Amino acid sequence: MFASLTEPQRRDLYTYVREQHRPVTREEAAEACGMSRSLAAFHLDKLVESGLLGTARPADGGSKRTRGRPPKAYETTDVEIRFVLPERRLDLLADVLMDAVAVRPDNAWQEAVDNGRRSGEQIGREYRPRRRGGKRGRAALTKALTDVGAEPHAVGDNLLVLANCPFRASSRRRPELVCEIYRAFCAGIANGVGVNAQAVAEPSPGNCCVAVRW
Repeated sequence: MFASLTEPQRRDLYTYVREQHRPVTREEAAEACGMSRSLAAFHLDKLVESGLLGTARPADGGSKRTRGRPPKAYETTDVEIRFVLPERRLDLLADVLMDAVAVRPDNAWQEAVDNGRRSGEQIGREYRPRRRGGKRGRAALTKALTDVGAEPHAVGDNLLVLANCPFRASSRRRPELVCEIYRAFCAGIANGVGVNAQAVAEPSPGNCCVAVRW
């Protein structure tokens, strides 16, 4: 399965489809990745064979309607890619937990959450725009969350849904702790960027349990 992503063009197509959060047609994927429709179709079908993509009806507006059969479209499956996609930051989580135990062994849980927030703020400050403004701040926050592996996508005007948790592998054992750390981490990023936003527990199918609202 993972061998399918060693081919650069196939990996680019998979990444593009994954980032759209909706079914994508061959034509869209080919244009976005700079290749012919026939070549894109070949690689997309190979990704379906490997189980990394599935077929679906095109989303409304995804492509122009034509006579005859509707265009074939692709969407990601529930298969989790660990080694490259999505990004994992277990080293950061390990640092947060080790520092918490070392600094405050009597209440390492709260210290870990506080460490997560501080780590997020440090990262967020690197993305803070020089000129303040609603759109600039939101764009900077989206970029910061993207770079840490959260895979954010906007839903409406005041919600960023996060499709991925960089700490997901560890959350299976202690979800109550890891999810609280991740929520604090995302809140810290928003604060560091300078955006008045809240990281909230808002699980939705196929996404992380954390979302960002403003």
